[in-house]
Amino acid sequence: MYRRVVLIAFGVLVTFSVIYALMDRKKVTTSSDEAYRAYLKGEELANKLYTKEALQEFEKAVKLDSEFAMATARMAWLYNEFGRKDEYLVAREKVFTLLEDIKEIEEIRIQIGFAEADGKWGEAEKYITMLMEKFPESLEAHNTLAHRLWRRDEIDSSITEFWKVLDIDPGNAMAYNMLGYLHYFRGEYDKAIEYINEYSTMARDQANPHDSHGEILLWLGRYDEALTQFHIADSIKPDLFFVIGHIGQVYMFKGMYRDAIGALLRARDLATSESGRIDLDMRLADCYLFANRPDDAIDVLKEAIVRSPKSRSPHALLGRIYALEGRVEEAFVELGVLKGMTAEDYKKNAADDKSRAKTPLDQRRVEAQIAVTKGEYDTAIALYSETLPEIRLPFRQYYAYLLAETYVMAQLPENAVSVLMESLKDNSNYPLSLMTLAKAYKAMDQPKAQREALNRLLTVLKDADEENPNAQEASAELNRINDVIP
Repeated sequence: MYRRVVLIAFGVLVTFSVIYALMDRKKVTTSSDEAYRAYLKGEELANKLYTKEALQEFEKAVKLDSEFAMATARMAWLYNEFGRKDEYLVAREKVFTLLEDIKEIEEIRIQIGFAEADGKWGEAEKYITMLMEKFPESLEAHNTLAHRLWRRDEIDSSITEFWKVLDIDPGNAMAYNMLGYLHYFRGEYDKAIEYINEYSTMARDQANPHDSHGEILLWLGRYDEALTQFHIADSIKPDLFFVIGHIGQVYMFKGMYRDAIGALLRARDLATSESGRIDLDMRLADCYLFANRPDDAIDVLKEAIVRSPKSRSPHALLGRIYALEGRVEEAFVELGVLKGMTAEDYKKNAADDKSRAKTPLDQRRVEAQIAVTKGEYDTAIALYSETLPEIRLPFRQYYAYLLAETYVMAQLPENAVSVLMESLKDNSNYPLSLMTLAKAYKAMDQPKAQREALNRLLTVLKDADEENPNAQEASAELNRINDVIP
């Protein structure tokens, strides 16, 4: 708890009162104005997502005031994000020796931050509840709760909380950023763009508003517009790995696999955290898979597992690729790994009973693909159908494609068309959906509808590599149809 200094010398009372007045205006506890300025600079940089530069400022603040608890905590969390575990643990241990001398609100925020950094979600929930109960009017409480609700997919409640953040702090640009994403998740695309534009207006000199704008355009299938925004972001801050990763993702959807792979590899080299590298490994493996290079995808995922054996996503995608390739026994091995991780997670978060309710989505996806490979289409359809409503946009588009592909293989093309037409409302240019839609219409012997789907697909792939297998197959099929039907 925050403890006031007791003055024992009347001769320094006036001087101390001036100093204390300055201290009391600080958001966080430190005896050094210089350290506080460094901390504020770190906060500003962190809000811009310039995390490497933010860490330097937090380190500077701690060097200037070794008892600065919040700066040490922020430094620790970035160490953790960057995979610098030993430094994280040292800083974490230091922070917990400083909690008695800071304000209660700081202590609770620090407890939340370390609970989340350590993956103790039940404990984090406890402290978030405490923060709201003790400081219901504070910016920190509403901002923390808003982000937690977002991560729990409680979209409407999260929007409400971000508006409370803006009521308290109308200049909070990042709140508009989050409102943009949240309205996208609700399918309110015009509002999403409106709030992202507000974010851009408030943060004109930053890269992230353009990255956010580009990301939503990417999800809407407006690939060329998205690419323009990502290039603007890259011109403002050239070394942001997530911006370059998004550029790679646009290239991938446009069928420009050589450029996509180059961008994704560069982004992975620049990534500041292991979680960021893993995410880029996943996109790179997807790109290799789209390019009909499954062996390269498998190699990328195996390397990711060596680096980060406790990450679920590489095991999940590897299991699915093994199943796609007919290597069912190896797919079952990866599924077993995922089940073991699930059991460990339940044990770690024993208080969080909600996490036990259903099989994790990545497990279901591997199980479904194994079922498809074994010809057990009813099982796969049931698994995908159960999963699809639970998936947030934009990832729902991918699951819709998986379900539709399974319907086509199960000789139920009408069901595939129904699923895809609904999914294409969210992104009319999603290439996987258009490819499968063309397959479904072919199975239904509707060549005119198939031709329309192929034309739409080839418009998306207009800049694709010459050797792009999907573009080649679509062109050949379109030529076949045109030879039969004028």
